[in-house]
Amino acid sequence: MRFRLVVAILVCLVAPTLEAQVPELLYLKLNEGSGSASANAAFPGLPGAAPILRNGATWETGNPRLGAAALKIGPSLFAADLATQAPFSLAGDFTIEIWFREDPGGSLGFKALFAEDSLGPFQLTKADEAFRLDGPVPQVALAWPARPGVWQHIALVQDTAEMSFSLLIDGVLRSKFPLTTPVVLSGSAADGLRLGNGGFIDSWVGALDEFRVWSHARSEAEIQATMNQELSSFAQDLAVVSVRNPVFDLTTRALPSNFEPVSATIENLGSTLVPSGTSFMLSYQVDNGPVVTETAVLAADLATGDRFTHVFGAVANLATPNHHDVVVSLSWTADQNPANDARKRAIGGGGVEHLIDRFPWTEGFENAFWNLNYWGVPQWRHEFGAGGLPGFFFAAKPMLGAPSSGHGIWAEDGPFWAECRLDGSLVSPLLDLRALVNPRLRFWLHADPVQVVNSPGLVLDVITRPGGAVSSAVWGPVGGVLGPDWIEQEVDLSAHVGQLVELRFRGAPPLPLANPISIDDLIVYDHLGDVGQPPRAGLAEFDLGQARNLSYARPSSLENGPYYSQLRQFAQMDLVFGGLPNAAVILLAGPLGTQAATYGPAIGQLDIGGPVNPTTGIPFGIVVIFNGLNTTGLDPFFRIPNSGRMLASFPVPALPPGIVGTFQALLVDPSTGAPALSNAIQLEIRP
Repeated sequence: MRFRLVVAILVCLVAPTLEAQVPELLYLKLNEGSGSASANAAFPGLPGAAPILRNGATWETGNPRLGAAALKIGPSLFAADLATQAPFSLAGDFTIEIWFREDPGGSLGFKALFAEDSLGPFQLTKADEAFRLDGPVPQVALAWPARPGVWQHIALVQDTAEMSFSLLIDGVLRSKFPLTTPVVLSGSAADGLRLGNGGFIDSWVGALDEFRVWSHARSEAEIQATMNQELSSFAQDLAVVSVRNPVFDLTTRALPSNFEPVSATIENLGSTLVPSGTSFMLSYQVDNGPVVTETAVLAADLATGDRFTHVFGAVANLATPNHHDVVVSLSWTADQNPANDARKRAIGGGGVEHLIDRFPWTEGFENAFWNLNYWGVPQWRHEFGAGGLPGFFFAAKPMLGAPSSGHGIWAEDGPFWAECRLDGSLVSPLLDLRALVNPRLRFWLHADPVQVVNSPGLVLDVITRPGGAVSSAVWGPVGGVLGPDWIEQEVDLSAHVGQLVELRFRGAPPLPLANPISIDDLIVYDHLGDVGQPPRAGLAEFDLGQARNLSYARPSSLENGPYYSQLRQFAQMDLVFGGLPNAAVILLAGPLGTQAATYGPAIGQLDIGGPVNPTTGIPFGIVVIFNGLNTTGLDPFFRIPNSGRMLASFPVPALPPGIVGTFQALLVDPSTGAPALSNAIQLEIRP
């Protein structure tokens, strides 16, 4: 296999009309072509680059992602590509960003490679409706299908301070896994860096646009901020690229102290050398408190891409419990790009620090990674069972008695779930329950085994940190035949208020491989109760897109609302109504009410509409969507069948992203004519 990049290309205009002042300098930059046979491209971070287009690769001006042109690939049985014809090397922290568009029809496959013109160790591929990352990093399979005809953005981030490698799709983190050795990308062949398809059976038809390589690890927020902008670079640009300390102690799980060291890495992102003896100011601030300022003086020349680390003489006090933000800032009179002169490190706020103190906290296992049969998920750890194997694996397809798909509670959820096959344990990140009043855990469970004999058992322990005291079997063991569907579970964690805890799911023998038990979509939250109208069992229940209330309970729990639902544009909209057989359904819509209108226990409470009309007693701003009492149009279909449940399905209309409004159902008893109000559900459309 030849090492080539089939990824999306970032193309910037040679002289753009509107240049974005971006936070960082590009390590490599590709400027747009003008439709000529030879590539009108430049790589200022790659000395000696002389890029050319080959084997049918052309510039496309009709449908670029940004600017005036994109790189058009295929159809071709050969390696249609752009070659830089210069050696390159990329080590340490880096970020690769790419836009690609797979055209409908004509593609034998999509393969994206970042490589030299030889057998290469690193590739990003698209096959079997999943992106796949292979090479000197742990292999990753991510079910995130390409959308023919639609531009999609991919970012790959290596962070050597965190020792992690991340894959982001359309600016959202989708997979993150640890590294044992940082990846080094290099090309020594004459063709150098190549952008295009794999040729022959790997050929594909599409376009590449906006290819960017940065010499540091960019955050999710930074990628989102500039992915839709064209970029420019600067001659004089020093940047704070990372806050190295303080860090959270993952070994002892000890809390930060009142004498934490602070250090930051500074990089020359400008195109000119910064000479030794240059001085500038560095400062840090904790939680918007007093600013600590020191003068830094370069002891050696700092060429483009060179870094140095400054350790502050004054330590930081982080002993106060809960979340801390440490911000390091730089001030240099010659700097042309102040946008990158500050960087924040969160201590105890999730992310790389592995301490969760912001709730509700969710885990859908969608960022699972695998490497040589070892399954893991960021921030979680395995405690190995017999034979030195993890007890949990992360599935995207059925295995013997496993479920056919993951349980997704939100529209953007993927298909992965955690599957217990052996007797090891899966341990959560550290959860800070000190600020919660009534902590609860909800998760979904599936155990529909091939055989009942020797069925697996699953147990949940709570481990208190520091110290490691174990509260054993706070839930479970559970096993055997639970039914064909996912079943929601709830665990009361109020006994651990004021503590830092880990949740440990462990398999209880016997655990035959043929009979796994699975968990998915965990939520830890503060169960404080809501004030809206609850579903009314047997009288008036309403669900839309698997809605949740603020306590993350489903309408089937009969807890108070209001409830909230998210649907994607052009997805399926499922409305479920429950009540007496033949009851007419009147579906109402309006804003989520600022004040409730209560009509007594027989009818219930209206949670939609504006202020109450003093004449009618009904809130203003309510619209009737369907009325099952009418006999025309779709209205007569809105009646509850003998089963007591009605399902109405429609495609989601072409609604703009955002909150559409809130819906609430009024059901009319067919024998008495008595009305009963259901719970209210606020609908949000996601792009």
